[in-house]
Amino acid sequence: MPPSLSNRKPSPTESESAVDRLREDLVLLESELDTRIHDLKGRGSAFPKFFLFVIIALSILIFLFLYFQDSKYKSLTSSLRESVATEIAVRRADVIPSEAVERMTNRLEYLELRQTALLDQAKSSMQGMYFIFTSVAAFFGLFSIYFGYRQVTTESRRDESRERYDREMRNLVRSFQDNITTISSLIRTLEDSFAYRKKVEDQIAEIEDRAEALEVQRAEAEAVLHDMIADLNSDALRLTSKKTDRRELRLEENRRPMTQFSEKLTSLERMRKVEGLMNPFCFYVRGIARVGVYEYEAALSDLEIADRRGRADLSQPNLHNYAEQDREQVQNRLKQMLVFCSHFQGVAHKNLGNYEASQAKFEEALTRNPRHFESVSYRLQVMFCNDKVPFETLVNEYDKAIREIESIDIAGDEQTDARKAMSRIRIGQGDLYMPKLIPLPFRSAYKQYENAEKALQCYWQAYDIYNEPLGEFVLAMTMEHVGASEWRAMTPTELYKSAMSVLKRSVAEDPDPLYSVMLYYMLAVCASKVTETGETPQVYLGQARHSLREVPSYVTSFSPISRIRLTSSQILEEMDTFERIVTGA
Repeated sequence: MPPSLSNRKPSPTESESAVDRLREDLVLLESELDTRIHDLKGRGSAFPKFFLFVIIALSILIFLFLYFQDSKYKSLTSSLRESVATEIAVRRADVIPSEAVERMTNRLEYLELRQTALLDQAKSSMQGMYFIFTSVAAFFGLFSIYFGYRQVTTESRRDESRERYDREMRNLVRSFQDNITTISSLIRTLEDSFAYRKKVEDQIAEIEDRAEALEVQRAEAEAVLHDMIADLNSDALRLTSKKTDRRELRLEENRRPMTQFSEKLTSLERMRKVEGLMNPFCFYVRGIARVGVYEYEAALSDLEIADRRGRADLSQPNLHNYAEQDREQVQNRLKQMLVFCSHFQGVAHKNLGNYEASQAKFEEALTRNPRHFESVSYRLQVMFCNDKVPFETLVNEYDKAIREIESIDIAGDEQTDARKAMSRIRIGQGDLYMPKLIPLPFRSAYKQYENAEKALQCYWQAYDIYNEPLGEFVLAMTMEHVGASEWRAMTPTELYKSAMSVLKRSVAEDPDPLYSVMLYYMLAVCASKVTETGETPQVYLGQARHSLREVPSYVTSFSPISRIRLTSSQILEEMDTFERIVTGA
């Protein structure tokens, strides 16, 4: 069959005509089956009845034959006797001589004997015939009885067979009727399907129209999506064009655009998979934005993607993911981004309390840029927070870091960063030796190394390099453990007052709740030492606890007393202990 005919769909008129023909054929087939069943029921076997009629007729003919033979014999005998008696009477009337009479008598006797013999012979013949006919009649009688019995049993069996046959035929008819019902149901279903076909075709046409409209919308959405991706790729480089640190992330002018950028990127990812269409700076921006709101696990994931994609673009740039005006500086920007990726991953691990992983990331940042001084100070801090690092190793690492920074030829803007980093390193070095106001049981191994004079020496070196509130605070705390000869021209109270003033300004300017926990905790310590201001440490401790509630419970906080990072429960316990000490409770 040609494809044009085999694939042609029948029209509704042709399909309905085929259904009508099928229905007529079924009606004729049902009528023919009923006729054949009626014929089979009415058909009987005439042979046994006819044969019985023949046997009965033969029996009647034999009986009539025997009756007429007996009548004939009796008539012959009677006639013979009458003839002899007549002749004798005639003969007696004549005069017959004695000899003649004697001869006549002898003749008569002879005739009587012969007659008797003939009669005996005839009788014997008749008896033989009677025997023969009786045997034949008996045979035919038995034969008739046999065939009669056979006819009765055959009729009975035939009735049973006919009944079984009729039952089978009825079952067959019932099954056929069921099939006809099923076929009729199918025909009705086909008729319904033909009626539904037009509706389906209309719906298909409507779907095709909608599909065309959707295709147009999809093309428009693709164009919009392409524009969104291009805008995000361009905005990502613009948002990372300036230096970013912890404080900058919390400033409203930086936090808001980064948050909006992150929301756009997240919405775009919900619509479709776009990782291959975005440049690594997009994930870096969202990663550091999440660091700023303490979503460290999500931030680590984004920063890992940015790191992986950044290294790939550094070896073979995918320039189509960058705006034309940004392509010339992609290589340098990627190198800077990779440094900050490692640094902020270290920050995230640090705040989560994963100090070994944090140390590894800060070391990775320094491998990529040895002049990233903030990573130097943070690396040493997390090593001191890690109880597994031996004290001697810490001392050697601090000395090594100081020597390396001092050996670097620093000029321009890096000088300020280097001075801040050196000051913090010296403060961290002093933290190794500073006597702790509230000893922690799990840090008891470091107790033997506490030395106020060494700590004060390191803190004065930090103060001379770059003066900041934290430096004055630790100087004041340590000076309380040494003699006045080590105080220079300032007293601990004066340092507490100066630090308190700067701390108040810092806590007002810095919106970071995590950093505020440390600042309010330091203000509480200052308030406990500077009594003339009338401020109580309980007020600042309350502010510190309030700020701590705004931070997720899994985030660690820096303790200005223990000089290490503590979990939320640990620092709350330490605050409670400090409050009992200063109130004398």
